[in-house]
Formats: sequence, structure tokens, C-alpha cells
Amino acid sequence: MPPDWRDELESRGIAVTTGVRRDEAIAVFAEYGRSNSTVYNARNTGSRA
Repeated sequence: MPPDWRDELESRGIAVTTGVRRDEAIAVFAEYGRSNSTVYNARNTGSRA
């Protein structure tokens, strides 16, 4: 993600709102991390959390 992604979108007339439900999202990621489930990434290597 380019560092100026917000500016790029806004220059095209797209409103950007950040931090929406941030705390809830962090809680979901933390719970998933504790679950010892397989974590998949873009490189398709998969690893255990």
C-alpha cells in the first residue's frame, strides 16, 4: 500500500474514513491469533499462528 493512499483516493473524490470499528477488528485478530489456526498469506506459505 503506497504511503499516500489516502491522498490518492481523496484526490479522486473518494472520502476516506479510518479507524472505523478498529478496536473490534483488533479483538478479532487477537482471538484468531490465539486460536492456533493456520494463517495464510499472499505467498501461500501458510504458518501456524
